Amino acid sequence: MRPSQGQLERTAWPLPRQRHPRRRNAEADAVNNQAWLRKMVRALHAPSLRFLVLFGVACFHPAQVTPKAVGGSSGPATTTSGPPPPQPSQPVASRTSCPPPEIVFNGSLFQTDGTAQQFGNVYEVRFMGLFGGVAKKRACKIKCVNGVWLGPLCAVESQAGDGGRFHSVLKPCPLRPQKPHLVVHHDGRPLAVTGLTQMAHESMLSFRCAQLGRYKFVGNATVRCLNGQWSAAMPSCLETSQQSNLSVQVPPTILYSVEKGDHGVSEEGELVVYPETNVYLYCLYQRFSGNPQWAWTSQRDYAKGWILSADEKQWRYELLIYKAKEHDSGTYTCTTPRGQTNEIHVRVRDVTCPPIEGYGDENRVTSDHGNRMHSKAKFACMEGYNLVGSEEVVCSPSGRWSDKAPHCVVIQCPTIPSQGNLRMSTQNRTYGIRVHFSCPSNYRLVGPPFVTCWKNESWSDTPPTCEPIRCRSPLPPAHGRVLYGGRQYPGDSVHYTCNAGYVLIGESVSVCQANGTWSNNLPKCKPACEFPGQPAHARVVPSKFHYDIGELVTVACNAGFRLLGSAQLRCSRDGHWSHPLPHCRRLVLHK
Repeated sequence: MRPSQGQLERTAWPLPRQRHPRRRNAEADAVNNQAWLRKMVRALHAPSLRFLVLFGVACFHPAQVTPKAVGGSSGPATTTSGPPPPQPSQPVASRTSCPPPEIVFNGSLFQTDGTAQQFGNVYEVRFMGLFGGVAKKRACKIKCVNGVWLGPLCAVESQAGDGGRFHSVLKPCPLRPQKPHLVVHHDGRPLAVTGLTQMAHESMLSFRCAQLGRYKFVGNATVRCLNGQWSAAMPSCLETSQQSNLSVQVPPTILYSVEKGDHGVSEEGELVVYPETNVYLYCLYQRFSGNPQWAWTSQRDYAKGWILSADEKQWRYELLIYKAKEHDSGTYTCTTPRGQTNEIHVRVRDVTCPPIEGYGDENRVTSDHGNRMHSKAKFACMEGYNLVGSEEVVCSPSGRWSDKAPHCVVIQCPTIPSQGNLRMSTQNRTYGIRVHFSCPSNYRLVGPPFVTCWKNESWSDTPPTCEPIRCRSPLPPAHGRVLYGGRQYPGDSVHYTCNAGYVLIGESVSVCQANGTWSNNLPKCKPACEFPGQPAHARVVPSKFHYDIGELVTVACNAGFRLLGSAQLRCSRDGHWSHPLPHCRRLVLHK
């Protein structure tokens, strides 16, 4: 039965017992305090609870924190995106929603009124925290991203406005390159550390030696990052008798072999075997130096002794786990007469990995061979999709897949940037799509008429551009001029004329067309003589506007008139007539 509000307000919660400062282990206290705080948070379920920051834990009841808009005053919660949250009575079914937050950091006890809500993707929760007293009060926030609370990030209260900077109060832990023969795992995957690496708060590392039994593992198999400090010192792997020519001064090597079943080595360094498997453990020691002793943590007795093989009976002391059962799981230790020890951890279990996620993904093709230890699953995507993640996962001896199942995302090429007047046939940019381009009137397409989205998420060519159509600047003909208003766009016209003594051969007007060319060819100015004029009372033969070089004209007077001057004129090369224009004088008749 849940306690009432009155009961809770009267409850005196016991604080963790403090050790003497000289004997306190900071890492152990951090672990113990966190465990105690989490137990306390799980006890607080009453709907009437107010928002608490209790000895470093921010806890919320799902019906009591109301998100507010980002940029408002610091309150219990703010939202950064997404639809409005559901009412308290409505269940939140989203896979990306976060549970009521629980934050562990160094703080003090205080209370403030507040309401709560389920938190979807993406919400920001803000609250106040105390660090060593009121003088160090901080405004803090956590954020729900894809179902996981990130943070907290905290800032000084006076700086927590819109311009304030929030910083993590949970420090990462430094991780340096490990000692020889030590294998590190993080999140179920091997971790190669080549330089100083920062591991986030709450990171868990698993360790084992590279070759099970060939090195002696010394230290903790797992360590956790707790606010800048590791929960334990990093382990190491010591050389054993196999590397030192069966020396009796070092720990003995333990070898193993397995019959009638599969086996593997887990992240924590356990020899994992299936039930009904025969497991042989060999302690390597010089027989003439005495008999080593096998010890184990299980309740069953096992056959042990020097093996009978002629070439190995002087240095292999054997223990047989016959038709292994789950209760045979445990630690098997070999101790030499000199007191040197080594041990191997055996885990007997029917290892199966969980079903692979995303079997409903219609765009992913999965090929698997079961889900037992060492089983593999391979993935591919349908045409038009790319695989995001590992192409292959393996069921590990720990019962976990070596990586998360990948997913398929549609292949998309980059968005073609808007380029003014450029027209595209479609906004679709998925694999295989062909985008055609065009330009409005009085513009020309410069570049390819279309591009295709390729499998590598790139376009087959650089998209084109639209440039205004312009005719080339008109040139004047030799011995002539061109007249226009300085524009060369479709519809604009130019006019050509010739200098004195020249005649225009061709069209005098040309218009810029829609294809960017002029409607007529450039005319020519040809040297010529103009019509010399017509004297009074005379005729000029032939009579026309222009005369070619060398051409003759004849001037004849009408009846009753006499010609004064040359009757024939020749057009010279300089465009002038060879003689002045003659004239006609009336004849005077004498009686």
